[in-house]
Amino acid sequence: YYYSDRMVRMFIISERHGMNSIITKRKIRMKIMIVLFLVCFIFMVWSIDSNYTYCQANIGSVNDYNIFDGYKLHYVNLVSRHGARSPCTVFPFPHFAEYSCDIDDDIIFPGRNDVNDVIYKQKIVQDETQALSSKLWSGNCKVGQLLKEGSKQLTAIGTLLRNIYIDKLNFLSNIYNDDVVDEIYLRSTDVHRTKQSLQSLMMGLYPSEYREKSINMKWHVADPMVETMNPNLIGCPALKALDEEMYQSDQWLQHANTLSNISDTLHQMFQITPSTPGDWGFTPKGNINAFLDNFHTLQCTKQSLPCAINNPQHCVAQQDANIVYYAGS
Repeated sequence: YYYSDRMVRMFIISERHGMNSIITKRKIRMKIMIVLFLVCFIFMVWSIDSNYTYCQANIGSVNDYNIFDGYKLHYVNLVSRHGARSPCTVFPFPHFAEYSCDIDDDIIFPGRNDVNDVIYKQKIVQDETQALSSKLWSGNCKVGQLLKEGSKQLTAIGTLLRNIYIDKLNFLSNIYNDDVVDEIYLRSTDVHRTKQSLQSLMMGLYPSEYREKSINMKWHVADPMVETMNPNLIGCPALKALDEEMYQSDQWLQHANTLSNISDTLHQMFQITPSTPGDWGFTPKGNINAFLDNFHTLQCTKQSLPCAINNPQHCVAQQDANIVYYAGS
């Protein structure tokens, strides 16, 4: 928290408004974005754990939390991403992958008068006889759904938070009851995996034995049109303009050009064309997010990198996957 506070204090930037200014506001914003990106990248590299892996970061332990004498904790603001998920983009021939999302998705229909609420357990259909079953991987995951591993990751974080803020500091109540419902403000984006991640975290913070029976957990979401917890290109036209400007910049075009060889190789291996949905590395953007997404998820779930469609002996090499990872998202 201290480093974050210093970074915020460092980047209070004032603009000079004048008729003779030769630097436009847009250029200033672009420079600010680049500077902030570089500072965040340097800070990330400087502070990274030597045992860190993309698949599972070290979440620490209660012993890492130091109590400061003479100070009292008044407020905690926790921000977390969702846990490990299935890819958001599907390979044209995804039969080589299998993902498990064996997590109940509860749909609650409130009761009326003296009738109790009805809870339905939603399950993903697993029917390989369906006409379009070959269009998706094996298992029981939708596109971009929280994996079983992802749920465990967030539950582990919730357990750590319980060890710190309940067992060690007595900052939160031990039992989740009506008082705690108003004590903790829960917020997520209105996306399946983020809502399940929040549920998983709360299962670690308040396991079933520490919740009053029939207590309802309340959290808040915003309409996608006004959401500010992720880049909102629809609600913020200025952000969309900056995004398009970035992809037209010389720096980005140079970056995309360095990836052209690996992109061409992967396109041929998997028969991917410009009409294939997803960011597969075609110009003008040159993003290879779809490859990164699929390769990372495969390796994080201990599955092999994919092989060419017409040649099962020709598989993606680890060094090629590393190039994709290095390119980033």
